[in-house]
Amino acid sequence: MYPKKGGDGLWNGARWRHGNQGIIFTPPRPRRSNGDLKAQRRQGKASAETALHLAIVEQCGAGAVLHTHSQAGTLLSQWALQRDPQTRASGEGRLELADLEMLKGLQGFTSHACVARVPVLANDQNLPRLASRALPLLADAPQGLLIAGHGLYAWGSDLATARRHLEILEFLLEQRWRQLLLEALLNPPQVPHQSGTQSTVTHTEATPPSSSPRP
Repeated sequence: MYPKKGGDGLWNGARWRHGNQGIIFTPPRPRRSNGDLKAQRRQGKASAETALHLAIVEQCGAGAVLHTHSQAGTLLSQWALQRDPQTRASGEGRLELADLEMLKGLQGFTSHACVARVPVLANDQNLPRLASRALPLLADAPQGLLIAGHGLYAWGSDLATARRHLEILEFLLEQRWRQLLLEALLNPPQVPHQSGTQSTVTHTEATPPSSSPRP
């Protein structure tokens, strides 16, 4: 979906409604291209992450849910939880994306002068438990959810809308990541001066030769 970044593992898969035939699954595989995004019936056992996808479908009435593992989403989701002791302890936080024109690409946003607060949850290998923790956060989510150190889930009323939300959110995450890097470069942390660690350097001046005449 993102040729510029298309590394292995970026694209995880999709879940969406297909008429009266229920939920269609695409098998996760690396380097999924635009032409690969088509309805396929998943054979065999469903992915463990299906519980979270289905929770989003049921809670939000979503017609499609998409999931990615981008660097920006993975790093920022960890940062959002680790920067504050309270969010670190609770395993639940928010990542704010503000004052950007691309916010208008998300459903319900009509101006750049606003803030999208994407919920962030600590990762959990118990997917039913993770899904139950996500449920109360989904109603106010800006069509997206971050799992710390894992990636982004984005959804919409249909596959095209979900894909738009995914692309918008990935852009906003990349922008926030670069903004933080730029702020760090422009405002580097000041290293405190440590007293008593200065080394003493003694300068020895050469004695000029005597100008007195020899006896």
